Amino acid sequence: MVNHPGQQISQYDLAALFGAAFVQSATVEKALNGFSAPGIWPCNPKKISPERCVAAKVSDEPPPPLVNHPLLLTCILQHLATSTTTSLSTQNIVQV
Repeated sequence: MVNHPGQQISQYDLAALFGAAFVQSATVEKALNGFSAPGIWPCNPKKISPERCVAAKVSDEPPPPLVNHPLLLTCILQHLATSTTTSLSTQNIVQV
């Protein structure tokens, strides 16, 4: 834009411009700081004040009860059968 004032940028030009800017600005140090500054990694719960967590209280509800639905049980059994070596049956599922 500085070198070509008034010239329009197409979507193809935008990709090349973004790529060049990204390569110059994105660094491993910035990525690490992106996790460190809010206390995500290494974990530091003291980085976020309790006042900032108030909005999350809305989701502090218990999960809805499981419904005994045949399709749900089939999906669970298929998942468990492919992820473990033990044999499973519907008797192993806790009824709610």
